[in-house]
Amino acid sequence: MGQENEIRVGLSQYERARVAAVATARGVFESEDAALRALYPSASRPKRSRIRAFLEIVHVLDGVLRFPAHLPERLGLRLVTALREGQGAAIEAALAG
Repeated sequence: MGQENEIRVGLSQYERARVAAVATARGVFESEDAALRALYPSASRPKRSRIRAFLEIVHVLDGVLRFPAHLPERLGLRLVTALREGQGAAIEAALAG
């Protein structure tokens, strides 16, 4: 039933990642990887990998992005690359300005 609702609503990668992060933070799952496997069991490995990448955006920029649900997947993945390169503070400053 959860999977059907997720498909019907059309959650973004950011929203999927945020659901996993919040569920893990609240103790529903022991790790974010466990959350991803349980919440999205029919998702392919590459799709779960992309959601896992968006977890990095959630951890660094949640609350800073104004409309994160509208973040396109390709742009989000480029943002993840920039975060991995240590540009998180610069991105936060740019978004705040």
